[in-house]
Amino acid sequence: KPRMKKIMALVLALCMVFALAACGQSAAPAATEAPAADAAADAAPAAEEKVVIKFGYTPGDLKPEESREVCYATTFKEYVESHSDSITVELYPSDTLGSANDVVGAIAAGTVQMGVYDFSLINNYFPETMVFCMPGAFLNNDEVNATADTDWAKQLFADTAEKTGIHILSVVSGGMRCFTTKGHEVRTVADAKGLTFRVMDSAIYVKMVEAISANAVPMPGSEMYVAMQNGVVDGHENTIPNILQDKTYEVQDWICMDEHIPSMSAVYFNEALYQSLSDAQRAVIDEAAVEAQTAARAVVANILENGIASLEANGMTVYIPTEEEKAEWHEAYGPACEAYLREQVGDEIVDEFLATIAANRK
Repeated sequence: KPRMKKIMALVLALCMVFALAACGQSAAPAATEAPAADAAADAAPAAEEKVVIKFGYTPGDLKPEESREVCYATTFKEYVESHSDSITVELYPSDTLGSANDVVGAIAAGTVQMGVYDFSLINNYFPETMVFCMPGAFLNNDEVNATADTDWAKQLFADTAEKTGIHILSVVSGGMRCFTTKGHEVRTVADAKGLTFRVMDSAIYVKMVEAISANAVPMPGSEMYVAMQNGVVDGHENTIPNILQDKTYEVQDWICMDEHIPSMSAVYFNEALYQSLSDAQRAVIDEAAVEAQTAARAVVANILENGIASLEANGMTVYIPTEEEKAEWHEAYGPACEAYLREQVGDEIVDEFLATIAANRK
């Protein structure tokens, strides 16, 4: 019996060992299940926040091939919405969001997300950008776009975003502004003496006209057609695309291609929104901006290529100054306007701007 008790005790002990081993084996998978679940959760992409971009601009019933603003807006929307499921772009043409000044202010405040308007509007928020409006600085439209694409300009725009809350996504130059008249053949600076020109409400435009011994009349764009029609002013200054778009050829018969200032469009974007986007969303916005900028610049190039013939077909005489005559125009208003800008924004930014243009020409 004592021997039997020992055998039974040994059997019981072995059973307990096997039972414990079995428990250990069954528990092992449970120990690995939790980390596997956590890994799956980490691997799942977080859903991006939905973003709605209200995009305002002035032209209304024009086709994309007729307007750089319409072309940019439609190209941008198409690209963004075909490359992102989380961003919607709503287009607001015909100034339905308000005037250009009001919308740019709303973009700075964040109540509107985006718009394409005249570059000069940013001057009120960051005066250093006024250098792009220096008369006589650029020779042609291509030179303007090339300067806007430089690292120097990109840094200027980054400083603008930091100081104003307005991110400049793109710049599209819409041609060089030139003087038009009715009943006056203007070829040289001397021919402009004593004439009256409508200009935008900008001090540098007034300085420019006064420098050629002419009279400047600041006036809203909405009033200039009637003013030219009624002879209140002898002429105005504008680009070929704008003259065609506004049908200015109906009230003006002469244009002198002195090419004094570029007519630039800037694409404004709320900086806080831009920085809040996910990396993927921001990449789509940047890619769309490049796509739209390229398309809009192509529209301008096409209009400029055919513009002189279009003006002549509509009854205007287009005078192209000789190199010497064009240099005379630029030397007449360039120094006076440069001196004014140096007073307003300082020597450093003006010197950097002129050096950038010079480097591009080389």
